[in-house]
Amino acid sequence: MQSRISFVLVMSIAVLELAAADPIEEAKKDIITKQGQIHALAANLPHVIKVSEPGEMEISTTDRGTVEYLKKAETVLFHEETSTSGYLKEGDKKENVEGKTLLIFDGETLFMEQTENGEQSVSKSKRSQEDLPLYFLDAGKTLGKGHPSLTLLPEETVNNRMVYVLQTVESPGEFVVMGKMKLCFDKETGVLVKAEAFDSRGSLLSSREYTEIKINHEMDENRFRYTPKEGVEIEDLDSPEN
Repeated sequence: MQSRISFVLVMSIAVLELAAADPIEEAKKDIITKQGQIHALAANLPHVIKVSEPGEMEISTTDRGTVEYLKKAETVLFHEETSTSGYLKEGDKKENVEGKTLLIFDGETLFMEQTENGEQSVSKSKRSQEDLPLYFLDAGKTLGKGHPSLTLLPEETVNNRMVYVLQTVESPGEFVVMGKMKLCFDKETGVLVKAEAFDSRGSLLSSREYTEIKINHEMDENRFRYTPKEGVEIEDLDSPEN
């Protein structure tokens, strides 16, 4: 009799613990844990931005390129190359946007090489990891800080990968442009594979994806060293003159 009572008590506690588990917290914990196991990553990057204010301004651009990330001990290395195309429209004036951007972070210095309308500029500045556009990992880390409107939506499939779908909704206000953010994290690796931002009217503002993702593979560290072309001047953004 006593053994049966003990068994019932154990099962009751297990049921209560299962009921008490917060699905959002479980998903966040799984995402952050798996992201912490990533020391190398490479992916393709399509990023679309569309902003439209009737009668005022319209922006439509598409970035396509590659992103590479390598972590050695406590040092983070980063390489991103993108080509941008699109247009900017203000009233009756429309301007095409075409350019290329190269970002390389060697662990201490961030180099940015930009080419627009055939003209190239290069700048450098001392930066920390927190300054890098590591959206594929940082989006997961920010979840740990909590968000009052964070909700867990039904799982979806993105590029044949099962994903956690988390959504945040911004509080309405005079200066709030974004209405909600939808984040999709790969269930197997924890990597952010898609992020969508919507305005307060529900229109899509921005869509960023990471495709053909490779994780924890061998990487050439020379990819994270910047060598300027001969004759190119590098503007030092840390100089007192700037």
